[in-house]
Amino acid sequence: MLINPTRLEGQALCTEYGSSTIDFRDSQLAQELYNLTLDFYETTWLEVFPNTLESDMLNFDYAYELYDYAQYAYDHDESVRDALGADRLDVLRTYANIQQFDLNGNLSASGLQEGDMIRAISGRTLAAKVVAQLSAHINSAGTQEKMTLMFGSFEPFLAFFALSDLANTGSSGSFQTIPLPGAAMAFELFSTNGDDSTFPEQNELWVRFLFRNGTDSDAPMTEYPLFGRGNSETRMRWSDFVDEMDKFSIREVSEWCDMCSSVALFCSALVHDSDSSSSSSSTGSTSSTSSDVSLSPAVAGVIGAIITLGVIGLAATTAFVFGGLRIRRSDPAAAARRHSSLGGFRGAEKIEPDRDVSVAKNGVRHERVGSWELGGPGGATGVAVPPPAATDGNPGVTFGASVRRHEDDDDKDSVAGLVPVRPAEQV
Repeated sequence: MLINPTRLEGQALCTEYGSSTIDFRDSQLAQELYNLTLDFYETTWLEVFPNTLESDMLNFDYAYELYDYAQYAYDHDESVRDALGADRLDVLRTYANIQQFDLNGNLSASGLQEGDMIRAISGRTLAAKVVAQLSAHINSAGTQEKMTLMFGSFEPFLAFFALSDLANTGSSGSFQTIPLPGAAMAFELFSTNGDDSTFPEQNELWVRFLFRNGTDSDAPMTEYPLFGRGNSETRMRWSDFVDEMDKFSIREVSEWCDMCSSVALFCSALVHDSDSSSSSSSTGSTSSTSSDVSLSPAVAGVIGAIITLGVIGLAATTAFVFGGLRIRRSDPAAAARRHSSLGGFRGAEKIEPDRDVSVAKNGVRHERVGSWELGGPGGATGVAVPPPAATDGNPGVTFGASVRRHEDDDDKDSVAGLVPVRPAEQV
């Protein structure tokens, strides 16, 4: 498993690489191809893909994106395949190849430093990873890193093809184009001494490079010579392979960060303090008070924020332990009783001054409603209180009721105004 993403995607998060791609758009080659292909792109999209992309994208600046879009539709949509045709798809692929090889295989383009081959940055990081994995296998006497699988995009392929002179050989046509999906290249470490009992010495080790473009069954893994060697020199000694790869590989992440002017977070922690390093070397002091690596302001700010949060947490813990600070969760039922608004005019519970029935000056009786005596929301006994008896001054008027008693009603308990049935008193 690769922990450092720059090994396979050296162009990603590389600010100088991005700047160089912008420079390519302003180059004479790009301008000529822009003007030459503009009508082709606009006509093709109008006929085959109408109303799919913005008109300002139909030009050579988006050559790869347009080819990738057309290739996918060609593979999955029969109507697009008939309308586009294989010929126009080949033209789209050709323009994409020209663009992408210049963006990833142009070794004359430079970034911050002259000759840093910034556009081939992904091939330079990939080369370092290949040597590192094979070296780990050798150093472990063949017990570790027996096979390393790496998966990525096409940019490292094109960059390595240019760096290793594959793009300049007799088979250069295959190494100046975008690899097909599923394409694979392999670096094989082997020995011919015939002794399997012990791991070979380094001077007995050889390396060969193999490439297969695509996943078709008729596309086998084929050996190709590296670094400008002849077709009869597809295999080279391990020591020669390492020497050639070291000429352009980037082994240290800090070197990649400096060359790319990257804003990646891990680069912020690898900012070199060259002044401190040179001062320490010139004085020859044995004290290690200075270091060649210093923290950037961004990283220092993050560390300061973490320290601040830690101090706040420590203060809160001290207050809990020694200051008597407590957090108590209240009882929901008790809170509901305290905040209930459904009780009587003095609350849900009966207190000492409360009366069940009060009589006003005009003789109207007022009962306590919704209290604990009447079994309301605040009551606990559920005991119902019968309506008060009527008096001469108050003929059956009850607060909250519309029932009026008849004065001649002998049954004082009647509430319907009817005369009850009298029982038979004679035999």
